Amino acid sequence: MFLSTSRSIRLSSLAVLAVTLLSGCASIVSQGALSPPMLNVTLMSEPELNAIGYRHGKFCEVANYHELGFEALQQRYDTQGLCMAYMHAPAYDNAGLRNWAVQADTWGEHAPIRTRAMEVELKYWPWHSALSAPFFDALSIDDSQEQLLYAIELNTTRGDDEVVLHLTREDSAESPVQKQGTYVLIHGFRTNKQSLFFVAEALRFHGYDVVLVDLLGHGQSQGEFSFSGKPDAMVVSKLIDSLALQGPVHALGMSMGGTTAAHLTALRDDIESLTLLAPMLEFVDAFVDAGRAYTRTAHLLPQSTLQKGAQHALNEVGTPLGDTSVVQRVSELGVPVLIFASANDSISSLNKLQQLQSDAVTVHASEPRMHHGMMLLDTADIAVWLQWRGQ
Repeated sequence: MFLSTSRSIRLSSLAVLAVTLLSGCASIVSQGALSPPMLNVTLMSEPELNAIGYRHGKFCEVANYHELGFEALQQRYDTQGLCMAYMHAPAYDNAGLRNWAVQADTWGEHAPIRTRAMEVELKYWPWHSALSAPFFDALSIDDSQEQLLYAIELNTTRGDDEVVLHLTREDSAESPVQKQGTYVLIHGFRTNKQSLFFVAEALRFHGYDVVLVDLLGHGQSQGEFSFSGKPDAMVVSKLIDSLALQGPVHALGMSMGGTTAAHLTALRDDIESLTLLAPMLEFVDAFVDAGRAYTRTAHLLPQSTLQKGAQHALNEVGTPLGDTSVVQRVSELGVPVLIFASANDSISSLNKLQQLQSDAVTVHASEPRMHHGMMLLDTADIAVWLQWRGQ
C-alpha cells in the first residue's frame, strides 16, 4: 500500500511538472511569435535602387494604434508614431529599360550577387550575367528586343529553388509601353519590402507603377505585429491616399502580406484586383506549419503546445483569430483574385487554396517551390498573370 501510494504521488508530481513545463513552453512559443528573428532581405543598396528609378519614403501621419481603433495593441506597446517605410518606382519605359540594362551589367560583374538573412540565402544573376547561372540554359540573349532578365537561386533549410524571370516586349519610339496603373506590394511575416523586388520589376516591365511597403514592425517601419495585417492595411490605405497614384490600383500580397492585401481590398472601393502569392489561410495553423518547416525545436513540442502559443500571441495583441483568416473569404471581395500556390509549400497548402477556386478566384499551381520561394514569380507565372489580366 505504501509503495503504491508513493508511486501514485510520484506520477502525479510528474504530471504536474509536465503540465507546468508545457504551459511554460506555450508561453515561450508565444514570445517567439511576438519577437521573431527577422528575414530582412537586402538585394541592393538604396543608391543602386535609386539608379533604376526607385525612391524611398516614410509615411508618418498615423499617430498610434488608438487612432486606428486597436486598443489592445496600444495598451501593450504604447506606440507613438506608426511610420511606414515604403519605396516606389514608375513603370519601365524604353529609356528606363536601357538604363536598367546598363546598371544590371554593372552589378553583373560581381554575379552571383548574394544576400543572407537567417535561414535564407538568395543569389541572383542580372541581365547578361544570367548566362553564367548554372540553371539558365540559354546560350545567348537577343539584344534586339526590350527585355528584363534575372536568374535567382534561393537556398533554405528546406531545400533550394531556382527561378528564371525572362521577359520580352516589342517596343518602339512610336509605340511605347502603355501605362496600366499601380500595384501595391505587401511582403510576408518577418521579411521586408525588398523581398518582393523581383515581382515589382516584372510589374514595372509590363507598364505598372509600383509601391512596396514595410509592414508595421518590419524592415524600416515602426509599430508592432498584429498577425492579421488589419491595422497595417489601414495605414497602407492612408498611404495610398497621400500618394495620388495614377490609374487603376491593384493589390498584391505574399503569405501574411496576402492577409493585409485582402483587408486593404475590403477597405477601399478603388482596388481593381487582388493577387496573392502563397497566402496565409489562418494564423495558428500557419504558425505551426512554419515552425515545423523551418525550426528543429518545433518538432520537440506537441502540436497543441504550438497552437496554444500561437493563440496566446494573438490574445496578447488583441487580434481575433477570424481577422487572420480573411483570405478564406476573398471571393466575397467583389474583385478578381489570382492566387499562386505550390505543391512543395508546406505552409500555404495548394490543396486548401484550390478549394477557394470560383468564378471570382483563380488558383494557379506554380512550378514546385518552397514557401519562401513563392516570393518569386518565374516567366511562366508572369504569362499566367498577363492572361488573367487580359494583357
